Amino acid sequence: MPSQMTIPNPPILCPSDADLNQLVKMIDDAKTVAIFGGDGCRDARDEVVQLAGRLKAPVGYALRGKQWLEHDTGKNDRRHPPPRRRPGSKLP
Repeated sequence: MPSQMTIPNPPILCPSDADLNQLVKMIDDAKTVAIFGGDGCRDARDEVVQLAGRLKAPVGYALRGKQWLEHDTGKNDRRHPPPRRRPGSKLP
């Protein structure tokens, strides 16, 4: 019996090429695009911000996505005001 157990990496979920191609076509055909993210954006914040910049798309978020997407996305829809800070406090 081994003294040390190796835990495999978590699985990576990825859409099929056909689904990605369909999404690309939908974005290309759309007059306007908006991004609405939730908790699934937890580890992809930088990618969401980059995509929003490339598409010139506003970023909205569900309640569970707020903590990942709210700050400094550049295209935030501003339906939710930013948190209040005391004068002189530093941003995270």
